[in-house]
Amino acid sequence: GMGKTMVPFVCNICGMWGIRIIGTFLCTQAAVKVMKEKKYGRIINISAVGQVGYRGQANYGSAKAGVISLTRVIAAEYTWCGITANCIMPGPIKTPMAVGAMQGRWEEIISQQMPMGHVGDPSDIAYMVKVFAAEEASYVTAQTIAVDGGYDLIHCHGARGNMMGALLSRSTGLPVIKSALPE
Repeated sequence: GMGKTMVPFVCNICGMWGIRIIGTFLCTQAAVKVMKEKKYGRIINISAVGQVGYRGQANYGSAKAGVISLTRVIAAEYTWCGITANCIMPGPIKTPMAVGAMQGRWEEIISQQMPMGHVGDPSDIAYMVKVFAAEEASYVTAQTIAVDGGYDLIHCHGARGNMMGALLSRSTGLPVIKSALPE
């Protein structure tokens, strides 16, 4: 979060932005050179439902929102030469990092809150990558799609809006105002 002192926040946000926004920018810049020559390409970025902004996660939310914005700019700049740019916003996905951060309780806690009753699988994200990468998707660009099992319907606003912030806090060590998770 914003914290009481700006120095740790600035250091943390620079690291988060560096990885997520600058890294995405530099990879895209290198890929576009080749794609422009071929007059064809698919740029698929990964953001997160966290881009909506969770309490205590200014660094993460702003970085993920930046990836979405960057994707739209890329689409605007390169669609003319056959390059599409789209973005996927994963919700809670059962990855080793997510499971490790919650020491085994992650899936149980989140599944109880999910409209679909379960967390996503990495294959759910892979499927959307496949869709965006398909040759048949040549008319789809500047789009962002949530692959979140309905997570954003109930978790990104109101009283429950801090659950993902609490999860991110546990995995990153950054503070969160109040955890929605049981102690």
